Amino acid sequence: MIAGNGSIDITATGGNGNYRFTWEKDGSFYSSSEDLSGLRPGNYKVTVTDTNTCPSAFESFTITEPDSLMASVVYQNNILCYGDKTGAVSVQVTGGIMAQVSAGMYDYFYKWTGPGGFTSSSRNLQNISAGHYQLTVTDNNGCNAVLDVDVLQPDDLVVTPQTTDISCFGSDNASVVLSVTGGVPPYVAQWSNMATGLAQYNLSAGQYTITVTDANSCQKTVQVTIVQADVFTIHPVVKQISCHGANDGSIKLHLEGGKAPVTLQWSDNSNSGTERNNIGPGTYSVTLTDGKGCVIQQTFVIVDPEPLVVGAAVTQAFDCSNPASGAIDLSVTGGTKPYSYSWTNGSTAEDIGDIQAGNYTVTVTDANGCTQTASFVIQRQSPMSGVSLYPNPASDYITVKCSLRVDHVSVFALTGEMLLSAENTGDRIDVSALPKGVYIVLLKTERGYCQQKMVKY
Repeated sequence: MIAGNGSIDITATGGNGNYRFTWEKDGSFYSSSEDLSGLRPGNYKVTVTDTNTCPSAFESFTITEPDSLMASVVYQNNILCYGDKTGAVSVQVTGGIMAQVSAGMYDYFYKWTGPGGFTSSSRNLQNISAGHYQLTVTDNNGCNAVLDVDVLQPDDLVVTPQTTDISCFGSDNASVVLSVTGGVPPYVAQWSNMATGLAQYNLSAGQYTITVTDANSCQKTVQVTIVQADVFTIHPVVKQISCHGANDGSIKLHLEGGKAPVTLQWSDNSNSGTERNNIGPGTYSVTLTDGKGCVIQQTFVIVDPEPLVVGAAVTQAFDCSNPASGAIDLSVTGGTKPYSYSWTNGSTAEDIGDIQAGNYTVTVTDANGCTQTASFVIQRQSPMSGVSLYPNPASDYITVKCSLRVDHVSVFALTGEMLLSAENTGDRIDVSALPKGVYIVLLKTERGYCQQKMVKY
């Protein structure tokens, strides 16, 4: 409100027309003019007289002014994340004289200006960017109030990765340290490999995506690519000794890459270079160093297989009633499994059974082609020519004659039912109780069982 712009414009009538005016303000002389302007608030009284000193005329006036037009901020929302349009300003206006803006509605006139040519006639602002805004409020009398508002935002969140490359091929010793400015600390970093923190060490080659979040939940994402160092590696092929004592092992390094010059040193001081052939059992370590100082160290163990040993548990064909009762149960150790077998009787099984007396030879071959041969003898006792039963046919007794010791005698019906059983306490066996017929006499000797037919009449 601009003070001192009130006015009083009076008109006097009557009398002789020659008027004299005397103005008082708040009881004190103020002016002798007919009309007043540039008045400040207060109580004004005028006395009008003419030259005939007719009774004077009096009139009082009151000059008022509205309250000062003032605008103030009642709510301000600053930007949380740099560059966002999330600001808001709400204002309150007091004083002045409202204008009728529509039927029954009174308000002031608003004019906002802001960054980038921003303008608005709204009272309050929403979804605005950071910057300096100025509001001019105008009332119905054309009085103005000016309000300046600064909508703030933090500095831009800037993430700068500082990378240390992999020193040597396959070392996996790269590092990434993040330098973060702007935003609002503290910062939290989440890595695509599920790591956290502003620094990571001992990284392998690959691409890493890191999202940094500040205290206002503002985020900035950066990508870092760790490049593998130049190739410097070996692709060793190791051949173990094939057969015990052969000393035919080998190590072929197959070197790839490396910055010249590349040096090589074997732990046994061999000058063989990247290929070792016809070596015996032992531990061989190699160290290769290239021109960058990168080092490859690897140890190889050459093993001499145990000797291929073939043994067996032999069952002789001593069963009196079964000449093919022999068996050979092999036991193979050493060499390199699996084994294969070749017998002179044509079998390829590990063990053979149900064989007759004779000589049997097996050749065992292991996975490396190493062979071992073993021979075994299956024996059988001579035929028991001294065994006889008489009289046969018999009626009461039979007499057993045998060149071997007989431990037990049993007599069976042809149906398999045992009818007599006795320890051999003598040469004569009483068969008188048996009915007429044909029987089997089974003798248990010191070398197995023998049997003969007997006829009873």
